[in-house]
Amino acid sequence: MRTVYRTGFPFESNAGEDPLKEGAALCLNWALTRPGVNNGSRALASQHSQSFGPVSIGAGCWLEARLLEGGDRRGWAMRLRHPHRDGQRTDEQITWQTEVGIAEKSGSFTFTCSVAVGRTDSAIAPVRFGPTRPRLVLEMLKKFRCGGAIHLSDKPYVLTNKADDAKLFRKLLESPLRQLPVVFVTPRVSGDYVADAAVIANQLAGLAYGVVASCPAATRFLSQELPPQLNCYDGGVRVYWPGFAVSDSPYAHPLWLWWRICCFNQPDAFARHLLEKITSVAILSLHPDWLTWATVESQDRAKAIERAKSAGDTEQRLKLFEEENQLLLAEIDQLKAELDSKSTELRDARLKIHTYLQAFEARKRLGADQREEETMIPPANVEEALERAQQLFAGRLVFSLNAKSEVRRNPFEQPEQLLEALSWLANQYFDSKSGAKPGTRLRDSIREILRDWFYSGGQSDQTMGQFREWYRCHFEDRNWELGEHIGTGTSKDSRHSIRVAFTWDKQGKRVIVGFIGQHQRSRKT
Repeated sequence: MRTVYRTGFPFESNAGEDPLKEGAALCLNWALTRPGVNNGSRALASQHSQSFGPVSIGAGCWLEARLLEGGDRRGWAMRLRHPHRDGQRTDEQITWQTEVGIAEKSGSFTFTCSVAVGRTDSAIAPVRFGPTRPRLVLEMLKKFRCGGAIHLSDKPYVLTNKADDAKLFRKLLESPLRQLPVVFVTPRVSGDYVADAAVIANQLAGLAYGVVASCPAATRFLSQELPPQLNCYDGGVRVYWPGFAVSDSPYAHPLWLWWRICCFNQPDAFARHLLEKITSVAILSLHPDWLTWATVESQDRAKAIERAKSAGDTEQRLKLFEEENQLLLAEIDQLKAELDSKSTELRDARLKIHTYLQAFEARKRLGADQREEETMIPPANVEEALERAQQLFAGRLVFSLNAKSEVRRNPFEQPEQLLEALSWLANQYFDSKSGAKPGTRLRDSIREILRDWFYSGGQSDQTMGQFREWYRCHFEDRNWELGEHIGTGTSKDSRHSIRVAFTWDKQGKRVIVGFIGQHQRSRKT
């Protein structure tokens, strides 16, 4: 399993009741109101002060809880496991695991939530799912007062054009009590916003403090408090990490200028990008006051070992020690899997660097062919991949994209894979359809080149008829039905999913590509 999300924060009850019981009840209600949970399992909602499970609650979901009591510390932990779902489609080979912990120590309460994803099959292949903020975190923020001295919210704080506000903002940045990043959103000089502060604050709720400048004048007041290299203005967005000081390097607190934000074509795409950047740091944090599922299990085993020792039951003690050993081995396996994932990312990054270096050396060579040099450089985005394919595969591929296509500012993060997929269309697929290599198993053929890509040979007539604008394109005075497609990813996140729909022109002996985008509409979606 690979941890993709983690947050934790102190909280207080607004109702004057026991925060641990209130929090546990809220967590159980969240788990038991998921789609597909059977009605019989909803009775577990009353067991928020008990240990139980693991129990099957329907739709492939398993739920368990542990109550921890002893000394000056109480705690309650819950673990929910379920298969991956994308709309109505379920992928049993991918499992999500959410762990929640509520702990009391000396009258103070903390909440923690982590999300992990992994494969249940034996395939050695990357799991390309980005983090999402669980709805449970939002419900905690709405029910309780969270964050301690600096209140957490799912809405952005507003920085007005007053000198006092600028001083308070700097005080927030420099506060030693601040444990979470501040995400600062600014308007352009015209007063318009490129980034949506409300969407960002909602996505990052529980992980960061969202702050939005009310007008351009507010950032001018801020220039009296912060050095220019650490300020943010004119539509930019900046993340200020905890431990901020005005002497910091500007590179220590990442800045996105307005034109970079414009590259994200969907309203919440930039917010998801920020979530991914911040969670990549947050998953490395584990406060000693946070209660994790591993901590609860370890304490349960320690108590069982002590009981077996007192009873003189050597066989039981050996069994418990073996369980402890197996869990430690499982933890090591998980760390190895996470290391492998990071190694894959590092390998891909190094490959890109190597390719760019080759192109740079080619440019330095006297008389280097510019066209050859350009083909060596990986495309920077989907639009560039398409332009490169039009040049490289002219005569074999024809692009006549319909109105539902998304090419310009498409956030798909593997444009070099898209170019390879289009190369497969222009070669393996073309040779199969033209008769040069008949009998090619297209589904296997594309996976030999791109492991995470697939080929689909057709959509139902009912789907294509109901959503014609998605499955048709116009070329040379006629409409073409796009019955085939290739793609990768099952996520709703367009950074990790893309589809290319096309058809074979038997008379013209060419592939007509009519759609490039995240997903084509269907009856399921």
